[in-house]
Amino acid sequence: MTDWSNCFGPIAYGTWSINGDNTYSDSAAGAGSSQIIGTGGTVATPVTSTYVATAPVVAGTAIPGTLPWAMMAQAGATGAAGSAGPTGATGPQGIEGLPGLTGPAGPAGPAGPQGPTGLSGPTGPQGPQGKSGGTPPGHVALLQWWSSLTYSVGANPYGVAFDGISVWVVNGGSGTVTKLLASTGAVVGAYSVGSGAYGIAFDGTNIWVANSFGNTVTELLASTGAVIGTYSAGSKPAGVAFDGTNIWVADYDGNTVTELLASTGAVIGTYTVGSQPIGIAFDGTNIWVANSGSGSVTELLASSGAVVGTYSVGGSPQGVAFDGTNIWVTNSGNGVTKLLASTGAVVGTYTVGSQPNGVAFDGTDIWVANGGSNTVSKLLASTGAVVGTYSMGGVNPQGVAFDGSNIWVAGTGSNTVSKLPAF
Repeated sequence: MTDWSNCFGPIAYGTWSINGDNTYSDSAAGAGSSQIIGTGGTVATPVTSTYVATAPVVAGTAIPGTLPWAMMAQAGATGAAGSAGPTGATGPQGIEGLPGLTGPAGPAGPAGPQGPTGLSGPTGPQGPQGKSGGTPPGHVALLQWWSSLTYSVGANPYGVAFDGISVWVVNGGSGTVTKLLASTGAVVGAYSVGSGAYGIAFDGTNIWVANSFGNTVTELLASTGAVIGTYSAGSKPAGVAFDGTNIWVADYDGNTVTELLASTGAVIGTYTVGSQPIGIAFDGTNIWVANSGSGSVTELLASSGAVVGTYSVGGSPQGVAFDGTNIWVTNSGNGVTKLLASTGAVVGTYTVGSQPNGVAFDGTDIWVANGGSNTVSKLLASTGAVVGTYSMGGVNPQGVAFDGSNIWVAGTGSNTVSKLPAF
């Protein structure tokens, strides 16, 4: 017996047996009974195929004792798709892909904080000591082979100021101011102001002069000497100072200071201080006034005129100067006093020449005009130690100013101004 599998249509798929000739039995589970199928394509019932036929087979392939024929069937229609089976288990993770290309660089971030300062290098060797005596080394470096130069000005000069190019000297006895070229000492001009001219200050553009006998202050254009205006002050104005916006005048007989608006000359206020105020200076925040009749200095708040404090110094204080940290006050009776500007505490009192009056700071040292000994004293600002005492060509030195290289001193008794190298 020979078997063929799945030969018949869509209903009775299974295994069919040939029983010798043309009788076939259906063994498929779906058929349910035997079928007798005739040769030549006759289809018996029940029908389980759309077409059945016999055909000869190749010689030698038939089973012995059987007829040499084969059964063929036409394929049935495709059955409906079965329902989807359950989802299979997830397969293993694939290998990691290659990295992508590098993106473009982002913008630069802000600069980081500055690193710490490196260590200081070793101190270099000390230079050789210069020769003692003779012309100071600073003078030699500047080719200043002279100890001082003296120039004639008006009668009884007192105050001195520097405007960046020229030196201005107030002549109390002639009611004028003399302007000299700082580089040469040549007189540029002499300009009339008020009676009894005494103190002087420069505001960056104009010159201000206190006229002690006229109770006024005169404003002049520094570039030409032309008078801009004359304004009322207190009684017998003496010292003058500029605070960056306003002009301050010490009123000797009024025991007050007068504040004027520099742009217009209008009086802003008048404030009480000590007895017979004369010298005056600004420290960047406050106004300091030397009260010659009470042996004290008064500190006022420049923004309001309010008194911050009054501090004792020596007898008959005259000039006032600020060195960036300390206030220096010349005491006509006994030396020069140094006070801490932040507190008014006395740091020390130092001996200079006789009857010290005018005072100035050159960035390192303090210079004091000694009216009674016709000298100027130079003190180290940091310690108060006297660096030197120098003779000058004039008599009875009073006002002092610094021009960046030289010290200028008014000689009240000789109607002169002297120029000394500062370094």
